[in-house]
Amino acid sequence: MHQNGYVQLPPGKLANAVTWLEIAAPRPEGLPSKDGLKLRRLGPRDAGAFRALYRAVGCDWLWAGLLARGEAEIALRLARPEVISFAADAGGEAVGMLDIEISGEGAEVVYFGFVPAWTGKGHGAWLMDEAKRLAQAAGQRRLWLHTCTFDHPGAVAFYRRQGFSIYAVGYEVMDDPRLAGLLPRDAAPHVPLLHA
Repeated sequence: MHQNGYVQLPPGKLANAVTWLEIAAPRPEGLPSKDGLKLRRLGPRDAGAFRALYRAVGCDWLWAGLLARGEAEIALRLARPEVISFAADAGGEAVGMLDIEISGEGAEVVYFGFVPAWTGKGHGAWLMDEAKRLAQAAGQRRLWLHTCTFDHPGAVAFYRRQGFSIYAVGYEVMDDPRLAGLLPRDAAPHVPLLHA
């Protein structure tokens, strides 16, 4: 249905503007971590912890794709040699995540972020520097990622400050994960909840 030139979605659906960004020949700056943050590699045995961290980091941004998958499926993904996944640990507590997948297109930052209490504290530049280091160590000449309107409102500006350039934009229409019970109904209050 069209209303004044806009397309209306049926209840239960969400539209999301997606921005793809890339950086050629990523060069890490060797930024030190703040607050004693360290990367801890996650493997197949960490599937439950990975899923919990994914939910904690992504709940406010409606990350839900992996929540519909069981731990066995996540463990298989983490076992793939082209998947490089880390938790950002603060004194043994996982407070952020960095997940990269290597392919013929380069190194893709698939999941990146911090739990809400650690967001906006200046740790993102260090974590992205680690992503650049990992891409370089894997012999990749391109690091890329995508973000969307459901993510932190400063995401595109942050990635551009890290040296990324926009190379594509598009739209995604998806089922609202809050209505499917994958996320609480009060998740992402900045995104309207339209009941099916």
